[in-house]
Amino acid sequence: MPTLPRALSILLSLGLLALIASMLRRRKLREKYVALWIVVGLAATVLSIWPAALVSISNSLGFQVPSNFLFFVDGLLLLLVSIQLSAEVSKLEDRTEVIAQELAIISMRLTSAQTKSGTEVEPGPVDPPERNSSLDLQQSQSDQDRGNAADLIDPEALMQKDERTGEDNYVNQPSGQGDNESEAEA
Repeated sequence: MPTLPRALSILLSLGLLALIASMLRRRKLREKYVALWIVVGLAATVLSIWPAALVSISNSLGFQVPSNFLFFVDGLLLLLVSIQLSAEVSKLEDRTEVIAQELAIISMRLTSAQTKSGTEVEPGPVDPPERNSSLDLQQSQSDQDRGNAADLIDPEALMQKDERTGEDNYVNQPSGQGDNESEAEA
């Protein structure tokens, strides 16, 4: 193998290992996924340093061209990563469903307790967990600037009683809509 492509492949494989270490240190990649990527990075480094090892392994397994062997291994690697990520997504969907059910039960109990006691507890804003991304911090700040919608809108203030029928009507109806109904009844 010529020296320039070999040096480039060694640098790229070492760069991959450095990227994996950096992502792990910054908590962008979880420990349970790192093992697979370290194996890939080490294998790429070893095969970059000793390309003859790739030729002998591919010949011993019956591949005529070493690049075919690499494509086969890459396909298997992508399949394994896809299966692992699908399993993680399934697990997260199950956890999300359980959390949503628990939240519904807690909300129902809160509503029931408020009805029994005759008091009403206004829900306050829920602080999101701390995030490191500046984009998330900007979005969080803009959400705070807008305020909590529950604090801004009082559903009871939007309703008013129709004195003749006793029915609730929205205050913000388009003008004339309620008047046409009352004229039709008269």
